[in-house]
Amino acid sequence: MTDFILGDYLTVIFIVIIITLFIIGIYALFFFIIRYETSKAKSKILKERYIKGEITKEEFEQMKKDFKD
Repeated sequence: MTDFILGDYLTVIFIVIIITLFIIGIYALFFFIIRYETSKAKSKILKERYIKGEITKEEFEQMKKDFKD
């Protein structure tokens, strides 16, 4: 009887661990997607400013380098 009780507890603990890992995975996925989209938006804005002549080539290169760091 003790084996069944211990097995039930281990099963519940295992399921909780799996659900926790799943939630962490979903959070990480959204975090990286948001970060990637933000990076793309920054790059697009920077290119538009360069094309309009609002910033020089040197400023463009420096800002592009700063975004990558």
